[in-house]
Amino acid sequence: MKKKLSLQEIHSYELDILKAYIRVCEDHGLRWYLAGGTLLGAIRHKGFIPWDDDVDLLMPRPDYDAFIRVAHEVENYGPYRAAAYELHNLAYPFAKIYDVRTSIHKLYDGDETEQNIWIDIMPMDGLPADDRENAAMFRKSLFLRKVLKIQYARLGEGKTKLKAAIKPVFKVLARPIGKERACAMIDRLCRTYTVDESDYIGCINFGYGPQERMPKKEYLETVQVTFEGLSCNAPGCWDFYLRSLYGDYMQLPPEEKRVAHSMDVWVETEDPRETADPVRTGSAEPAFGKGRLFYTQEIRTEDGYARTAGIKARDDIAQILRGMGGREILIDVPATDRISQSTVEKLTYHAGLMKTWDTALAEVSRGDTLIVQFPLVNHFMLGSVSLRKVRARGARVVLLIHDLDTLRVAKRADLSAREKLRLQLEEKDCLRMCDAMIVHNTEMKEKLLALGFPAGKMISLGIFDYLIPDASLHAETGKDLPIVIAGTLRRHKAGYVYDLPEDVPFALYGVGFEGEERENLKYFGSFPSDELPGVMKGSFGLVWDGDTADTCSGAYGDYLRINNPHKTSLYLASGLPVIIWKDAALARFVEKNHCGIAVSSLQELRDVRSRLTEEEYLAMCRNALAVGRRLRRGACTRRAVGKL
Repeated sequence: MKKKLSLQEIHSYELDILKAYIRVCEDHGLRWYLAGGTLLGAIRHKGFIPWDDDVDLLMPRPDYDAFIRVAHEVENYGPYRAAAYELHNLAYPFAKIYDVRTSIHKLYDGDETEQNIWIDIMPMDGLPADDRENAAMFRKSLFLRKVLKIQYARLGEGKTKLKAAIKPVFKVLARPIGKERACAMIDRLCRTYTVDESDYIGCINFGYGPQERMPKKEYLETVQVTFEGLSCNAPGCWDFYLRSLYGDYMQLPPEEKRVAHSMDVWVETEDPRETADPVRTGSAEPAFGKGRLFYTQEIRTEDGYARTAGIKARDDIAQILRGMGGREILIDVPATDRISQSTVEKLTYHAGLMKTWDTALAEVSRGDTLIVQFPLVNHFMLGSVSLRKVRARGARVVLLIHDLDTLRVAKRADLSAREKLRLQLEEKDCLRMCDAMIVHNTEMKEKLLALGFPAGKMISLGIFDYLIPDASLHAETGKDLPIVIAGTLRRHKAGYVYDLPEDVPFALYGVGFEGEERENLKYFGSFPSDELPGVMKGSFGLVWDGDTADTCSGAYGDYLRINNPHKTSLYLASGLPVIIWKDAALARFVEKNHCGIAVSSLQELRDVRSRLTEEEYLAMCRNALAVGRRLRRGACTRRAVGKL
């Protein structure tokens, strides 16, 4: 049975689509802005214009193109479907997100691609500074848009008798160009100037006209506005933008002009909105079909462990999965000195651990999904045996990888051949038998692919989240403050700390510092992970590893090529931009999100800092805060788990 939606109900559905879109953009650090009537509604009404029924959004072309590549991820957050010219499922030169529960009937056009209510996402492109050239580009765009729109016209219908009568003529004239060619011509026109090389930007493909052109620097200076209770992005020059489009925009239009789109919207009443998306609505059960979601959390309490990133990362994952409706499986793994054990004692210990795991996992059954935080805190030879038993019962086993010692520790020169073999047997057997694994990044995925693991079972996390219970905690930042180094400072793990250049100030936070302070090097002690963000004071957080300051070398340094160091997440969640090794896997993430600097050697730091302007530094701080907000909400973990 279908129910016809009121305008207020349409607003509610569109607002939920907008929330899903925002989450995808936040997951990937993409810039977006309210536009047109949606921005006007935010400023004048703090939400939808009361008689309007659509949502308009703009994205700078680089961000728009990046969004198209991940647009399918809106499906993780509700009953939504992305469509775009670039995805070959929309004959308009932009993108839409549909709510597939709804159906519509448009009175005056017959666009077969628009069968559900939607929001519009349009690219902003570079525009020329010359007024005449700018006007000419918009004239071409307007003509091509008319050619495109007339082909969707519903013959015999129109807002006036004249429009209904002339539609067939124009439709015949436009047919030789066709929808696809018209879209391609608009798209080529829009890409005449790039955003990066232009001083002006605007929406050409479906914009209002030449008055859409805005100064790029002022437009991209993002500010926050309220839209239906949401904090949304608006251009810094929003007042100039709205006046250019609408004149005295705070003045309400005459009654006869307060009209919405000519369409009716229905929804199936058997599909209640409240149960559509457990992840988004916070339902107790996650979106894993009929099965349940379980996750492992190993308990370890020895002295000093609570002040390391090892337990923080696992605790954060557990909290995020719990928020997604996951059920926690606690496993007690008391620390034991196995080095001094005899062979019989070791075998007995391994058998005891397997019994502990088997008992803990007994509830996991057919159709369930088990996420195992990997590697096991208290590794043992029979771990894969316990997990195989879970799979034999018809459940899925997913490894969420924190580290891979076969790609890190096994490369250490001081590790015996026996220990290296043991690590490979323990880890690789688990990796082979699991149904899926959440890996750090594309580089780790490619490394495992080269080792023979199938690409289809790997999901990339992107970067670790970092939850901070106290929302007010942020690092104190300043361009001239010391560079922060946080984490394990022991010489065998972080030899570079004892080889730092003397012409740059550093501030150390962490356990195991074995050196002496000097004029440019101060040690501030160790702090619990949840408190550290409010303690740090610095200009950047340093992401480095290995033996020397010249490059990231040795087993730990080389591991940065495929690893997501948790300290990167700490810095960004604290609002600190980062300095990272240029060959590190996360260097691409830092550069893409403009939240730090990549360098080849720490000897470059003095010159890098001296060349950096205050404006450039403040921009990096703002971007670090933006990325940090996503990490504080667990966005990356939610996105990765949503793909299972």
